[in-house]
Amino acid sequence: MNNETIIPIQQDIQQVLINIDKEEEGIKSGIDELDKFTRGFHKKCLTVVGGRASIGKSSWMVDIALNVGKEKSVTLFSLEMDKKSIVERMICNLAGVGLHKVKTEELNQNEKDALYNAGMELGHYDINIDDSPFLSPGILQLKLDKHTTDCVIIDYLQMMRLKDRQTARYEEIDRIVYGIRAVAKKYNVATILLCQLSRKVEERDDHKPRMSDFRESGGVEQAADIAILIHNPGYYARMENADSYSLLPEEAEFIIAKNRQGPTGTAKVQFHPALMSFRNREEGF
Repeated sequence: MNNETIIPIQQDIQQVLINIDKEEEGIKSGIDELDKFTRGFHKKCLTVVGGRASIGKSSWMVDIALNVGKEKSVTLFSLEMDKKSIVERMICNLAGVGLHKVKTEELNQNEKDALYNAGMELGHYDINIDDSPFLSPGILQLKLDKHTTDCVIIDYLQMMRLKDRQTARYEEIDRIVYGIRAVAKKYNVATILLCQLSRKVEERDDHKPRMSDFRESGGVEQAADIAILIHNPGYYARMENADSYSLLPEEAEFIIAKNRQGPTGTAKVQFHPALMSFRNREEGF
């Protein structure tokens, strides 16, 4: 039997006391109110970000990647969007030019210049993208054996599969989540897992998500070190009032529903529909 992982507590006590005054801050999300609750995304920890379809999970993935990639290495595993679409969103985000304008080719010269400059700036970021259509905890481990990074973002849980699909779907999801958490610990990376919530959110009058809305799994609630739920009332208002569709900034919330190392609560943010980006609230908003 190998007892190398059995360590006397005295060694841990000494290490904790040495580091207690210089405890490492996590990787910042770029949302100040959220970082006050979480102190950032921490290495070896699994943060699960839940939201309904089209509510802004992938948009926030782009926001986080841009914020992290300025100073640290971040790797996106996108099972939904391809690399070109992600890079396109990043350039528009940095340039402050709406993606809809790029798609409709309604760009003036200033916007074209801003997009070009944003593309040049993005080239200095440490961002890596893997848009392979299949990902499991085992494959993630193989990839991280050959690739060093500070932060991993996976978009999204329900599109992941195991090769040996011999169990019910909810059991498969549980195995995937616990497998990702084990990989985060083994490779000492901050890991962010996007997750789609159940339709129960849309059945409520206020559309406010809850921890119980994680689809197909109770393991998500158990395995997550931090669980963040995206609540974006403006999305539903836009869907219900198509005639008065607005691209003006609107208030949204990041609900910290679970936090092993700190408090829970709600962080107020602004969502910019034109840029598909979550940002800090402006003064007086």
